[in-house]
Parts: sequence; structure tokens; C-alpha cells
Amino acid sequence: MKPIKVLLVDDHAVLRDGLRSILQMEPDIVVVGEAENGEEAIRQAEQLQPNVVLMDLCLPGIDGIEATRRVKLVCPGAAVIILTMHDDDALLFSAIRERAAGYLLKTLPSAEVVRAVRATARGESLVHPAMARKLIEGFANLSRARDAQPGAAPAADGNELTPREKDVLELLVKGESNREIAQHLYLSDKTVKQHMTKILRKLGVRSRSQAIIRAVRSGLVK
Repeated sequence: MKPIKVLLVDDHAVLRDGLRSILQMEPDIVVVGEAENGEEAIRQAEQLQPNVVLMDLCLPGIDGIEATRRVKLVCPGAAVIILTMHDDDALLFSAIRERAAGYLLKTLPSAEVVRAVRATARGESLVHPAMARKLIEGFANLSRARDAQPGAAPAADGNELTPREKDVLELLVKGESNREIAQHLYLSDKTVKQHMTKILRKLGVRSRSQAIIRAVRSGLVK
């Protein structure tokens, strides 16, 4: 199995050194490059084609949001994990719109960072529970404003979800990855992915983050 290629993007060398030390201890992860600003991140992403990019939000020059957008253009297969010091950072809402795959606090234990890299490399998205509620509240407010506009289509309410799909959705809202959901419910990874596809379709959304917002807003989970 090929190792997961990671690009580190942060303007603080000490933090990059710490992340590199953590990740290089893992046999299935290799740090292929580092960047201290957005412009350099875009260049390296195009050249190195990493599987995962750990992206700081606050960068000199091009910020993490614009860098994420442009990294996705030059390296479509890369999963971008946003790193931030604060769980209420307003830029996080913009990061979701730019299709970032994960949202982590820089203060998380090293094991959580490794878990996030592996999960997003598998194609999953990951929102740490400490940040999930802030994201949900912010986008729920945006959704209510949008739905209040004349002619807006009614949102799906999830009444078509099966009991098992609701179980999967509840664990998704808690911030669990597909693999953790599978272990919790004694299902295979493949079965969880199938449930997730059906959940997105029934809720009328395109991403896991949108599914979380719709679930909380519709009262499907508490």
C-alpha cells in the first residue's frame, strides 16, 4: 500500500516541525513538503500532488481559504484539513464552501491529527466535535435565510430515513468517521459508505457537513 503523502502549510516553523515529527512516526504517512504561505502551498501542491494538505487558516499573503480553493484546482485529489487555534473562527464557514475535508484545532492530541489524516485520505470528511456545533449553527442560520427567500425549495426533512440510517446519521453528527461508525454499529466500512450515500440523497444534500446541518436543523438528531 502506498503511503499517504502529506503537505504541511503553516507560517510557524515550530508548528510545522511538531506536525512533521508526529506524522513521520507513522509507517503509512510521509511528509512530502512544507510551505509557510499560501503561494508556496499552491506551487508545492501542484508539483508534489499530495493526498492530504494540513492547511493553516491565517497565512501571510493568500490566506488559507483562498489557498484551499486554488490547491483544489491544481491538485483535485488532495483532501485539505483546515487547522485553526479557535473553534469559533468565522473563516471556517468559508472553508466548508471551498470543500475542505476536515476542520481541526491545533491544540488537539497528536493521535487525533493522525486519525484525521488517515480518515480524509480514505475520502471521508472530519469535523472535530469541539467545532461541529459552531459550524452547524452558522450554516443553519444561512440556510434559514436562504429558505425564507420567495420561491425557495422546501428542505428535505429526512422522513424517508430508515432506523439504521438514523443511527449512522447520529454518529456522523457526533464527529465520528466512517470507520468509527462501522465499529460502533458492527457494520462493514462498505455498508456504512452505502448508508452514507443514501442519507445524502434522502436529505437532498451533497456533503457530510451539509448532512450534519440538515439533521440538526430538522430535529433528526439532538
